[in-house]
Amino acid sequence: MNYLTHFYLNQANPDSEFHFGVALPDLLSVYNRQLRFQSDKARFFAAQSGRPALWDGIQNHLSVDRDFHISPIFKELQAEVHSELMRRIPKVPYRLFFVAHILIEITFDHLLLARNPNLAQNFYSHLEQVPRRGILSELESFFESPIAGLEKHLDRFMEIRFLQGYRESDQLLVPINRMLQRTGQPMTGQEDGKQILETIQNKKTVIQSGLDQWITK
Repeated sequence: MNYLTHFYLNQANPDSEFHFGVALPDLLSVYNRQLRFQSDKARFFAAQSGRPALWDGIQNHLSVDRDFHISPIFKELQAEVHSELMRRIPKVPYRLFFVAHILIEITFDHLLLARNPNLAQNFYSHLEQVPRRGILSELESFFESPIAGLEKHLDRFMEIRFLQGYRESDQLLVPINRMLQRTGQPMTGQEDGKQILETIQNKKTVIQSGLDQWITK
């Protein structure tokens, strides 16, 4: 799942360091796709760490993502959205199953933000409360190597606040193209982009139903 859906599921938790931990797997994936938390190692490291809330958040993210991606809710949504994309864009240079995956997760964030206009601001407000230098030291210990440039990456993430743009459905192509580019796939052209946005509109009710099932289960 994406940033805002993770945050929505945990918003009752008042601990900002926990929320930073929940966001970290996605933040690291954007910075360097090779930096991935392994559940067993994270659990072992958490037991020795002086930042239990941070590691609780990281493990929460890993657990929720794992459960969601094997759930019938996600599998049915992905199959339906993929089928619609195949009908609309039969010949493409990118993986439509991947596009369906990220389309669902970004649309979840979009729908939650439409219902909760302050959701993105509250998310960023929690992250602002956490001193990032201590987090970087913790991560370098975990990955056993320096992580040059991550602090600037996190500063940029906080400065741009692109999640606030998820409120408008016509802006959702921006993060989809960002994900395609990051995974070595070409960005969508004008016509394919139009078809993807129309797929979001046509499947929004179905995706909304899946979202409601997931957040109330």
